Amino acid sequence: MTLRVEQQPVPLVVTAEGVVRIEGTRVPLETVVRAFHLGATPEEIAQDYPSLTLAQV
Repeated sequence: MTLRVEQQPVPLVVTAEGVVRIEGTRVPLETVVRAFHLGATPEEIAQDYPSLTLAQV
């Protein structure tokens, strides 16, 4: 049995103003990173930002 690894695209977009956002949302990457650094779990972040899926977090 061979393990097959497929590359997944990173769900990020850069706006004209240079803000990096989670693709399909208006949530800046910086907001997600800051919440994580403050101790929030991925599940808590996804709950706090309903436009984000757990996979995006």
